[in-house]
Amino acid sequence: MKRIAVLALALTVSLSAFAQKSTGKGSKAGGDAEQQIKALEDQGNQAMLKGDSAWGKAHSTANYTFVDPQGGAATAEGNIPEPKFTGLDVSEQNIRVFGNAAVVVEKASVKGTVTTPSGDQSIDGDYRVTHVWVKEGGQWKMASGQVTKIAAPGGM
Repeated sequence: MKRIAVLALALTVSLSAFAQKSTGKGSKAGGDAEQQIKALEDQGNQAMLKGDSAWGKAHSTANYTFVDPQGGAATAEGNIPEPKFTGLDVSEQNIRVFGNAAVVVEKASVKGTVTTPSGDQSIDGDYRVTHVWVKEGGQWKMASGQVTKIAAPGGM
């Protein structure tokens, strides 16, 4: 059941970054695109805190894939429970743009629960999140996401 909770958290965090469509043109150095991705990440996190995840599915690629902390893969078509967040703080964000693709690596400190067949489970903790964005038809869309629970210091 813990795996379901972590998978649900990871997919929701990954899909959350799609709060609004991107409309600007990226510069040669990727500066404008980097700002667009940053804005989408920030807006998506706010949408997650409000419990609004419908836009995420609308702004992912048709073949969106998520890899959970145990190495399992899920697609956007999967029926995965949605966590309820009471806190979400993103730090250590690194955005790299490569033409029509971008990679985001960040730390997410999360407070919340997910409903599983055995009841509500806590998803509180720190996670390392990776998002892969691609530009399709002039719009940034998430193609892939992955989340790893950060181990407590001294533990493995």
